[in-house]
Amino acid sequence: MDSKRGVSPVIATVLLLVLTLVAVSILSVFIIPFVKNSLEGSKDCVDVLGGIRFDSGSSYNCKTTNRTGFSVRIDNPNIVGFKLSLYAQGVADPYTIQNGSSHAKLRMLSATAFNTPLEVPIEGGLRTYVANGTYDRIEVNPILKNGKLCDAREQIEVQGCTDQNVIARLSPP
Repeated sequence: MDSKRGVSPVIATVLLLVLTLVAVSILSVFIIPFVKNSLEGSKDCVDVLGGIRFDSGSSYNCKTTNRTGFSVRIDNPNIVGFKLSLYAQGVADPYTIQNGSSHAKLRMLSATAFNTPLEVPIEGGLRTYVANGTYDRIEVNPILKNGKLCDAREQIEVQGCTDQNVIARLSPP
């Protein structure tokens, strides 16, 4: 019986404390920077909440038999573009809109041809776009100066156009 030896309770307690400190140190090296980076990115998007929206007073937020119009207003200088999602029967067509970008199915209201350079509204400005096709819902997500695409989105349900002047401008011959 005398040949068996165990670890004293004091030594066992010290070893458990050292093991715990090492585990906490290793985890903090990975977790703290991860959380910090995640929060910094979130702050940028929180700062632009409400900075991009569809202009509720625009008569161009509507659709015809073959075109959909929508007006976007930007009220934050950190927004330099937006991701556009056009929904028809639950299927989305995504587009990235930045100054000079062009897409075969999009044009500015002032342009008569599709696939021409698009412009993003400046701070406090409004731009009206025309999509080739009829869409039920449109969403926009802001793109910031630092290139970050924010999840905070604005959306609009598109109704049929009733103003004949608007219909004529959306669907030129």
